Amino acid sequence: MLAMSKKKIVLTGGGTAGHVFPLIEVARELRDDNYSFLYFGSGAQIEKEKLQDKNIQYTKIISGKVRRYFTLESFVLNIIDIFKFIIGTIQAFIILVKTKPELIFSKGGYASLPVIISGALLRIPIFIHESDLKMGLVNRISFMFARQVFLSFPEDAYNIIKSKTFYTGIPLRKEFFSGEIKVVKDQILVMGGSSGAVTLNDKIIEVLPSLAKKYRIIHQTGDFDFKRVKNMADQLSSDVKEKYKPISFSNDIVKLIRESEIIISRSGATTIFECATSSKPLIVIPLPEEVTDHQMINAKYLEKNKMALVFDQRREGNELLNLIEKMSKDKEIYSSNINLLSFPLSAEVIARNIDELLGENLVTQASKIHFIGSMGVSMRQIFEISKSLDKDVSGSDIKLLGHSPKNIRRDLDLVVYSSSITPTSPAYSELAEAKRLNIYSIKRSKFIGELMKGRKSVTVSGMHGKTTITAAISHLLEKAQVDPSYLIGAPDRKGRPSFKFNHTGAIIVEACEYDGSFLDMKSTYGVISNIEEEHMDYFKGGISEIIKSFSQYISNIACGGKIFVNWDDDNVRKLIKLSARTIMSGKIEIVKIGFKQADYQIIDFESCSSAFAIKHNGHKQRIKMNILGQYNVFNLAVAYAVAVNGFGLEAQQVAENLETFVGVARRFEKKYEKNNIVIYDDYAHHPTEIKSLFEMIENKFASKNKVVLYEQHQQERFNRFWQDYLAVFAKSTIDTFIFLPVKKIPGRESEEKIKMRDFVEKLKDIGTQCFFVDDYEKAAKVAASQIRGGSIVITVGATDIYKAGDGLIKLLSSNKSDKLTL
Repeated sequence: MLAMSKKKIVLTGGGTAGHVFPLIEVARELRDDNYSFLYFGSGAQIEKEKLQDKNIQYTKIISGKVRRYFTLESFVLNIIDIFKFIIGTIQAFIILVKTKPELIFSKGGYASLPVIISGALLRIPIFIHESDLKMGLVNRISFMFARQVFLSFPEDAYNIIKSKTFYTGIPLRKEFFSGEIKVVKDQILVMGGSSGAVTLNDKIIEVLPSLAKKYRIIHQTGDFDFKRVKNMADQLSSDVKEKYKPISFSNDIVKLIRESEIIISRSGATTIFECATSSKPLIVIPLPEEVTDHQMINAKYLEKNKMALVFDQRREGNELLNLIEKMSKDKEIYSSNINLLSFPLSAEVIARNIDELLGENLVTQASKIHFIGSMGVSMRQIFEISKSLDKDVSGSDIKLLGHSPKNIRRDLDLVVYSSSITPTSPAYSELAEAKRLNIYSIKRSKFIGELMKGRKSVTVSGMHGKTTITAAISHLLEKAQVDPSYLIGAPDRKGRPSFKFNHTGAIIVEACEYDGSFLDMKSTYGVISNIEEEHMDYFKGGISEIIKSFSQYISNIACGGKIFVNWDDDNVRKLIKLSARTIMSGKIEIVKIGFKQADYQIIDFESCSSAFAIKHNGHKQRIKMNILGQYNVFNLAVAYAVAVNGFGLEAQQVAENLETFVGVARRFEKKYEKNNIVIYDDYAHHPTEIKSLFEMIENKFASKNKVVLYEQHQQERFNRFWQDYLAVFAKSTIDTFIFLPVKKIPGRESEEKIKMRDFVEKLKDIGTQCFFVDDYEKAAKVAASQIRGGSIVITVGATDIYKAGDGLIKLLSSNKSDKLTL
């Protein structure tokens, strides 16, 4: 086999330690036989020194910077630097054309801008990392061209659209996370940064006589200010000098941070995260806003979240002493809180995202693909997506010409098969032939997982409501011009297709738990709508096995990701408790939605007007629905939380856009309305879903004559839950039920423990008016016989029961609805 050439990655950033070290750490995580690196920098000495032994090719890029203050000198320098930028862009463009890198990873800084602009012109994928809470000018420009944007602080802290952002922390050297921490009692470390901070240094000297009475102080002054500070310190008394050690710079800053009891520093992001790794109580002295506001913004965030105390350098020195004493008393609180920012897997997460984009991908590598079961909803979606990717595709299905081993050609690169295929189903002959020919074969869900790689993604899981939630999230993102890709179980009622695929950007996927399919789809965010017994032909271990499977689902959520959960669901609560270690180590945020106490609490639900409100962080947002049912209140609340919390959309706009969401096909979809007769169709097939549907119907149409046509999906489900079904139908106030035989699923069934005809007799015995018929045509005729003025008819089931509704509509339209005598 021929050796594959290494993929080139360009690293670029400004000339500070805060740019260089994170880039080196990510390169270290990626370094293997697959990648080589080029560093485009500013020419700063620290870049050359730190890259010297890293086997990373270095190139200085000519660049200028923008001075955002006005003097005659700054005006002239800005004009000169514009020409430098143009020259640097041409230089970077030529080098990129010659080297042909697969990706550019930027830490910001003016030296990176010519590289970013050139890369965008050449359509090279761009990833950027932002250290501070406020993006620097270069990263704000780069954001427009970037495919992925890595954020150091939790995403909620940024006021930006988050369709391509990932919370990753800052990649730090491994030394910050390893080794024993031995704290020196009463030791304070003061850091002014590698270049120093004159005002901060002066403030420390001012309070030093008082501070040295209790503490030992190690003071990193910066190279250029060291002599001045040392001369000032030499004038102090001997007992103060004994407790004070000024240093210009330290190559062992990790040790100094780890052994100190309290840290005093500027509020640059890198320093904050370095202190967070060792849970160090931190007092920050930000640069004033008139100099730069990014440090003040960082400081305010720390102060708000009780992660640090903030001192204004313009205040008197005794106020700093008071803050130090306060920190000494409350250091356990601040120590615990700042540790929440520690992100040990930062470099690994960024490297994994890069590897997902550039590494092996079954979809991109395959040219000829065959789909077994190509007419299923999800299979049809990925069949069409593959065609749009210029693949040579073929498909087979029982609804087309059936299945045959002859459909499997020797020249196929990949075979994709439906989850419904079992060794006893007709389609299995094709899968067996593919295996015989050693053609790589994967399940549908694995194929979707490949499509999701290298993108911000949301998977929507749970036993009920997945389709509506997925459709609502996609609707909200489209309305916000985010333009997501999506794969949904059904189109919406206005005919919006059930899938859309773009080559880049966010992707939203309905993820089914049956046969572990959702475990093949790793995502940035996850949704768990509810958990209860379902698909028991697969989950033979019952609810404990189901919860265990969902625990594996949580472990597939990206580090720094989020899970949006139904906090009213007892099984979901058990799951979160069971997965606590995974959630904590992966820095996964749990976002709770529910009618009870939750992060996004549903309040003021008005069933008559389909209106409700969501309370979050003291803010109350009113929402008007275009669809019915309390269960849909929850579904839309989840979509709201994902849009606002996950993607940074504005709450009021999200609420307005939810009003335009019309729901999805076959979810209480109105099919006919005439002469005071209304016909609906609904996909409900589990006892819980049917119970919720009936409650909504009974509440909304209390005075109407209500007729339900029901076809049970899967005998195995009916065997397991028939008593639950019986209770739901028996307690309902629906006037008339019309039942059809159970729709059996090939390859997934067991023997009949109860027949639908016997089930109907049990209902009749307790006084429920119901009929049993054996086909859709008869069901339509019986329904017609039960209609009177002011009737609501609903076809219910995860089958083709809607065809009975279509038949009824034809009868009503042709005036052939004479009552039948049975």
